[in-house]
Amino acid sequence: MNKECFSCKFILPDYEFYKNKSKKDGLTIYCKKCSKERAEKYWNKGIRKETVEEKRDKIIKKLLFLGPHICWYCGRLVFDKGSLHIDHIIPKSKGGTDELDNFVISCNFCNMAKHNLSVEDFLEWLSFIRSGNFQCFIIKKYPGLCNEKIFDKLQKSWGE
Repeated sequence: MNKECFSCKFILPDYEFYKNKSKKDGLTIYCKKCSKERAEKYWNKGIRKETVEEKRDKIIKKLLFLGPHICWYCGRLVFDKGSLHIDHIIPKSKGGTDELDNFVISCNFCNMAKHNLSVEDFLEWLSFIRSGNFQCFIIKKYPGLCNEKIFDKLQKSWGE
């Protein structure tokens, strides 16, 4: 059985078309040659949008090139690439962008603890944790978190 290619208009045998179960005849509308040409145009001309992972990797490379692997919030050296985090200075939930100047390197603890707090609130919270007087800060700012288990967990995680 033969089929006409939608692009080049040649009538070709079925084996010159890729399979596609969603089509009535079970084949793509473009022959294999035209499909490859279309794919090359798609990938080479930048039509495809950059994935989140690709964007993140580019940002990490730029940040690593720009400075040392030091947490922007607590000043710890980040040795393990797995515990290296990229954080938005102004959280996206509060209008921050994905531009390079809105990103900083942070350690796992600071990035997870900051969540979507402003830098000022987070640094205030961090200073209370370091001083050991953070219970009063949490009770004042977040009254729903008055729990000894949470306080102990915070102290232990900071000590790691």
